[in-house]
Amino acid sequence: MATYHRLEGFGLAALCLLGYMSVKAYQNWAKNKYRRQAAREVAKLASCMGGNDNRARKLNRILKSVAAQSYGNERVASLHGRSWGQCLITSCDAAVDRKLVMYWQSNLYQRDLGLSNQDFERLINWATTWFVLTMLSFKTSM
Repeated sequence: MATYHRLEGFGLAALCLLGYMSVKAYQNWAKNKYRRQAAREVAKLASCMGGNDNRARKLNRILKSVAAQSYGNERVASLHGRSWGQCLITSCDAAVDRKLVMYWQSNLYQRDLGLSNQDFERLINWATTWFVLTMLSFKTSM
């Protein structure tokens, strides 16, 4: 009889642990909803036709929005141009064409950004990786 009660206690503890883990997993999933939505927007952006200049500007808005929601608007809002480009580069451990990102950010609001389809595709691929890796960790070098 004492063994039965001991097993019953372990079962209750296991059930509580399972419930706690389920709640934490759901909270993490819900917390990252905006990232999944932004990743879908980037995928749509990659597949839509149109000028690379406008799509590059929209990609920048998506990244800036995710960064502001993730790390606080006060840390992100003032960054633009080269400082924002440097922040994007240092916040992601993925291989990146630094020259391309810095060119993109430095010339973002020029009339003719001049990004080739290949360059834009590389930016899209890198941005998708940025979402995944920055979801895991963010360097505080901003």
